[in-house]
Amino acid sequence: MGQRLYAAEPGGLDMGPWGRLVIIDRRHLGVRAHGRLRDFEVEGLIETSARLAGWLDPESGLVLLANGPALVRLDLTTDDIEPAASLARDDDPQFWFLSFHEVAGRVFCLYERGLVCLDEAGRVLWHARHDDISAEFQGVKNGAVWLASHWPPDRVGYRFAYRLTDGEQVFG
Repeated sequence: MGQRLYAAEPGGLDMGPWGRLVIIDRRHLGVRAHGRLRDFEVEGLIETSARLAGWLDPESGLVLLANGPALVRLDLTTDDIEPAASLARDDDPQFWFLSFHEVAGRVFCLYERGLVCLDEAGRVLWHARHDDISAEFQGVKNGAVWLASHWPPDRVGYRFAYRLTDGEQVFG
């Protein structure tokens, strides 16, 4: 079972036995553990903002990190870091939101214009676009991932769903 990460913690993000994830500068993240700092170049991930969100599997050392249009995969066992997906963000950053959810052996990255489904190894299975900047993750049921609207008032409670196997919209 993974855990969500947010870059608002002073002194970096606590990743348990893997150490602390710290922002070194606009192009580098570091992992501080056992008295040493491992440096990772993350071009495009934190250049515009330090509003970093992520997900960690504490057993495997897999980290998913997102900010702006970048979603990256970091393997703490091999120090490999690679782009996982490019997010189609809203033109206005004030509408940006992003959250990670782990359900049914998958990790979902929900943001204001889409939903990315990744496997347990952090590889993208599918990436679906939606047009609901108020979408909230509702869960997985009957082979589909369910989201719900919270704005505008006439759409509150409106639900839509994507097939778990391929990301095809099946409801809404």
